Amino acid sequence: MKTLFLFLLLVNCTPLWSQEPAVPAKETILTVVEESAEFPGGHAALIKFLADSIHYPAKCTEGALDVKVFVRFVVTAKGAIVAPEIMRHAEDCPECDEEVLRIVRIMPYWIPAKVKGAPVHSYFILPVKFHSQ
Repeated sequence: MKTLFLFLLLVNCTPLWSQEPAVPAKETILTVVEESAEFPGGHAALIKFLADSIHYPAKCTEGALDVKVFVRFVVTAKGAIVAPEIMRHAEDCPECDEEVLRIVRIMPYWIPAKVKGAPVHSYFILPVKFHSQ
């Protein structure tokens, strides 16, 4: 009986341990806000985070490559980053697309967008440039 109880307890609690932030319903995600979502520390901190975190794919270091990838994601009202999607791909470098998605997934919580002083869910589009040298 104890084993059955323990099994049922673990099965019911497992989803709680592995949950990621939920994606809000599309109708609650705003594209126009009074105050845009912001990376903690501002634009300079975002640039530093990207520079420190990006691992250039081998394709970027081998030849002349200069691409810009646009990624859109949702910043929830609590600041979580969810639902990243590539809006403009790097035509010659699918590895660059994957790297941008990886970076977005490891970002810390942002300061959420606001409307009338209240935090809201909002879209954010981030351009990421890859330069080979």
